[in-house]
Amino acid sequence: MQRQASSGEADGPDRRAFLRVAQSWHRASALLLAGGLAALLLALALRVAGMASAWHAPAAFAALLLLAAAGLAAHAVRRRLALAEALLRAVLQRVETPLYAEDVAGRRLLGNAAAAALPAHAGAAAPAAVACAELPNRGWRTFELSRVPLRAADGRSLGTLGCGRDVTDALQAQAARARHDALQLALFTHNPLPVLVYDEANLRILDVNAAAIRLYGWTREEFLQLDLYDIRPPDEAERLRAYMSQPRPEQVACVQGWRHRRKDGAQLEVEVGSTRVERDGRAVRIAIVRDVGAERRLQRAQADLERRHRDLVESGLGMIWSHDLDGRVLRANAAMAQALGHAPEELVGRNLAEFVPEEGRQDFYEYLMRIRNLRRDAGVVQVQARGGERRVWQYRNVFYPDGDPQPYVLGSAQDITLRHHYELRLREQNQKDALTGAYNRRYLEQFAARVEAGQRWGCIVVDLDHFKHYNDTYGHQKGDEILLGVTRFLQHNSRNDDAVVRLGGDEFLIVLPEASTAVVSEVAGRLREGVARNEISVDLSMGWAVRQDDEPIEATIRRADQSLIQVRAVARGAEARMPRH
Repeated sequence: MQRQASSGEADGPDRRAFLRVAQSWHRASALLLAGGLAALLLALALRVAGMASAWHAPAAFAALLLLAAAGLAAHAVRRRLALAEALLRAVLQRVETPLYAEDVAGRRLLGNAAAAALPAHAGAAAPAAVACAELPNRGWRTFELSRVPLRAADGRSLGTLGCGRDVTDALQAQAARARHDALQLALFTHNPLPVLVYDEANLRILDVNAAAIRLYGWTREEFLQLDLYDIRPPDEAERLRAYMSQPRPEQVACVQGWRHRRKDGAQLEVEVGSTRVERDGRAVRIAIVRDVGAERRLQRAQADLERRHRDLVESGLGMIWSHDLDGRVLRANAAMAQALGHAPEELVGRNLAEFVPEEGRQDFYEYLMRIRNLRRDAGVVQVQARGGERRVWQYRNVFYPDGDPQPYVLGSAQDITLRHHYELRLREQNQKDALTGAYNRRYLEQFAARVEAGQRWGCIVVDLDHFKHYNDTYGHQKGDEILLGVTRFLQHNSRNDDAVVRLGGDEFLIVLPEASTAVVSEVAGRLREGVARNEISVDLSMGWAVRQDDEPIEATIRRADQSLIQVRAVARGAEARMPRH
């Protein structure tokens, strides 16, 4: 500012000297022109008066000299004015703010590019006005325009000088401050959380919002008489003093947990975040208070509930575990670990498939697919403990896809090994013949339910020859012994997976699962060889068949029975043709 003022003061005398020189030349040219005209008039008058020509020539010559001098002076004035105008235009074009000059009639005499971009009415604006213009490479700008009159040295009005001041940045800054102030007001006044403004030096409360009044119970006027110590219980005072003595960042919010008190004396658990700002020339802090009492109570209750749940799981008799979608154990309680013969930490990371017998692995992989798709699964599974002992568990599992930190399956199970064996014995007893120990017809019902479409199996129907004769001759006790012997004979000469079924009386059936025609024929051959070796004390007849396509079990047995009838008919025909002695 000082440099610009001194420059203006330095330029002032130069401008005044220039104006004085221009005015003197203008006056000189005017005087010379007037003198020339006077000399010319004198020469004409002398000539008209008929005076001696001696005066006429000098007067004419003087007039010519004076006119020539006036012309030279006028030319010099025009050159200086042209130079001044060129200099003024060059200066105007270098100025980015609007500058223009108008004559007394309001016509634009000259102006720079910024003035040319102003609207047409800008030149006729009031002494102070605002106008917008789009400037090259600068976009739209806002100018504050002012007009001052131009006057000659004698006070005559020459026109008006208009100039503009670019206020775009100032207006934008003003708008930004207004938005900031509005935001601050909204954050303070309408903030749903309590906000306190206090002096950083003496901790006096300077302002509060409505939420603070509702939380603490004091009115605004009462708040303004308090400091930070007054809204805390006495046992927090020393902690507050220690905290205030420590350096804190100015602009970064400091969040701290405190205990505050209400007007009625009730204590609050709060979190306070404060930021340092300047207000009316002094350092103040804006503190936002959040009542976390309910949240903390909920957290404590949840932690207590989790602790009790963990104790219940860990100390419970039921087996509880969790695993991921690949079957790897994430957690196992003591009951499960003890059942498998391991410590709980030894199970973590191992795959449950390791504890499933080889023949049950495929069922376990199918379980993993089901639990992923259906979210729940229940059933019975056989597991193998560390010593090789097999146990039977009844399980019920639930999949939690939104588990934290990863999806998991929560499983629970009961060991039903004893019950399972008991049920097997009951089922076996229900399917066994009380006399011989062979299977009864209930086994055939279970077998028919298990047979799948397209599954091959065979059967051999066995009927004792002349058993009624043995029974009548030797008594029922002897007959029962014969039936027991036949059962053992059939079991001994069949495969391990084959089942001997007593259909009733002296009629038996051997069921051969997964058997081809060759296998059934081989077993029937062994039976015939055993009869030939007199491994039993009675003769028997046999007929066999292999399942065709998907025929029912009754149809296969019926074909085997028909085969027996044909064999027996052939045998009896042969006996009839034998000669009698």
